[in-house]
Amino acid sequence: MCFMATLDDKVCYVAVYVDDLLIIAPTVDLVCQIKSALNQRFSMTDLGEVKYILCWSIERNREARTIFIHQREYACTVLDRFKQLVATPSDRNTKLTTQMQPKTQLEKEIMQDIPYREVVGSVMYLMVGTRPDLAFYMRDVSQFLANPGQEHWKAVTRGLKYLSGTADHGL
Repeated sequence: MCFMATLDDKVCYVAVYVDDLLIIAPTVDLVCQIKSALNQRFSMTDLGEVKYILCWSIERNREARTIFIHQREYACTVLDRFKQLVATPSDRNTKLTTQMQPKTQLEKEIMQDIPYREVVGSVMYLMVGTRPDLAFYMRDVSQFLANPGQEHWKAVTRGLKYLSGTADHGL
């Protein structure tokens, strides 16, 4: 949940997730005013400047006036979780179609043991958070969540291979 307020003609945001708050304001003074107002009503612990929230790492360089947001640790966790499943990826020019879905009972049984949905969901969290470069890949592999075939799985493993080389990318 996110709240927006205007103080002294400046827009401030307070993002809330369970018991975590993220306060964004144009000046430190405004952040302090918001903290003070919240502290009067709620018992709070100030953890200082944000470094990590919801699997997002936030690196701020005040001197260069830059912020780098990434999910390197989460990406590595996903890769570690599914590394034994990564086989030979498909050719990147392979167009995924419904014709590649399992047709025989044997093909369906083989695909039952493949965590297609788990991998796609895990990578989708990266895409939504800090990795828009994964959007076209996710568009393609997400179309086959209900009935993926082996070629679809090879496309997913190609995405994991790409992720292994770009885990440190972000915004």
